[in-house]
Amino acid sequence: MGLLWNLAPGALDLIVRAGGAIPSQGDPWKFIFMADALLNLHLGESIYVDAGLGYSTKEQATRLSGFDLVGDFGVNIFNNYSSAGSIFAEARVPSSTPTASSTSTTSCCWGSATSFKV
Repeated sequence: MGLLWNLAPGALDLIVRAGGAIPSQGDPWKFIFMADALLNLHLGESIYVDAGLGYSTKEQATRLSGFDLVGDFGVNIFNNYSSAGSIFAEARVPSSTPTASSTSTTSCCWGSATSFKV
């Protein structure tokens, strides 16, 4: 769930979003909370890429919570006056997690989101 601001209508948006992720496998994976601030670049009527900074809690007991560099590629399912919804593929790379070098890895996922226009 998030908020979307049109910076350049039809070309560039700012998205602030937060939510949870449920693991698709059991131990050692855990439920996590994520929050992102992204710049969204439109590549046409419904396709977009975005990039920005995110935060995620630890997805395994052996890893740490921290900030991530985030990149998405997605398709808008709907985009009307008050809201937009999409499905996307995402990559997250830990960027400033303390002492994360030995335990951090790039993660990829797919998801869906609804953002309300401000």
